[in-house]
Amino acid sequence: MVLGKEGWNVTLSCNYSSTYTSNYLYWYCHYLGTSTQYILHKANLGNFASSATFANGKFSCKVTTNSAHLYISNVKTEDSASYVCALQAAQCDTEQLRSDINLTLSICTMDEENIIQLISHCFRMGKQQRNQLIVH
Repeated sequence: MVLGKEGWNVTLSCNYSSTYTSNYLYWYCHYLGTSTQYILHKANLGNFASSATFANGKFSCKVTTNSAHLYISNVKTEDSASYVCALQAAQCDTEQLRSDINLTLSICTMDEENIIQLISHCFRMGKQQRNQLIVH
């Protein structure tokens, strides 16, 4: 889970491994009560990238040989969602995507002091408890 405050710039990251040299990394979001939406995808080699119209100026991505970073600027509470990173080998003829990463972004309306207290509390919790924590 990634926490943010309205107006912040947030980075979501996923690590990947592939036996292929050239890969495409896709980012999708799933807002509560809606279907999954394509945000963008980018090649790990070269400059190829494409994005949904709504993503322009709001979302950007950096891809390295083993990680993908989704940058979300000026987050709002409506950006709270599950974000999915998916991998496609560029050499594959099929549209098959592999995704093992599901990140939850929660945008809080709390002040910074309360966010710091919540984060401190999360670090004191066990891993299983942290994974069950949901912030609205």
